[in-house]
Amino acid sequence: MFWKEWYDMRLRFFIILIVFIFMLIMTIAMRPYTSTIMDEISEQFGNLPDFLKKLVGDPKMLSQLKNDDFYLLSQWFGKNLGQFLPIIALVIAFPIFARETEKKTIYFFLSRKKRENVFWSKYITGLSFTKILLGTLTILGPVGMKLAGYNVHFSKPLMILVHEIIAMLFLYSLYIMFSIIFDDQVKPILVGLVTIFIMPVFSFVESLSFLNIYPYLMGQQIINGLGIDWNYSVVLLALSFVLIFIDRKLFITKEF
Repeated sequence: MFWKEWYDMRLRFFIILIVFIFMLIMTIAMRPYTSTIMDEISEQFGNLPDFLKKLVGDPKMLSQLKNDDFYLLSQWFGKNLGQFLPIIALVIAFPIFARETEKKTIYFFLSRKKRENVFWSKYITGLSFTKILLGTLTILGPVGMKLAGYNVHFSKPLMILVHEIIAMLFLYSLYIMFSIIFDDQVKPILVGLVTIFIMPVFSFVESLSFLNIYPYLMGQQIINGLGIDWNYSVVLLALSFVLIFIDRKLFITKEF
């Protein structure tokens, strides 16, 4: 079953990898121009209209982009890679069970193997692909910057990787639940996209801001020099295990 899952996922895997490698190359290519642009903005900051000042933000933060490490962390992990990770999890997870149900091939698997084995084979294979992509794209960030001649370090990217692994486990397990519940491939995508777009909205309500995992996923606390958010990590990891238990239970008890 592993090789079947590999065959089904290989195209998505390589397309995602190629797209994000291109995005990384563009991020690195923009590095020489960033300092010049930020210097010009800082010089003209006092003359900007108020609405543009709010849009630009604190000029002191802009000046930090002159630092290679901060540029990598903020522009790669905090933007280009970080904001698209939930979509990667959704693209990998949504068809894993829904496709088999829609095409009626799930009956073939269930006639040959126990439901327990089918669930874990498909769940773990998809999760493995997710983690391989995650690790590759995370490590390529500082490696690419170093190859381009910039002075960056691996310590903070590796700390952000801890956040990414835990957050992606949660998101992947959530999207797997949608894939099990629905009998076609369209509904898991739509519900998954709703969760992706609604998470940032929680930030506008202070009491619900903890439901937005984007700041955690992008490593904002790490970028600000505060280290790994262990409290959030433990809670999110516990919720992930609860989702895995629910996923398994739903699949074992579902009537096909």
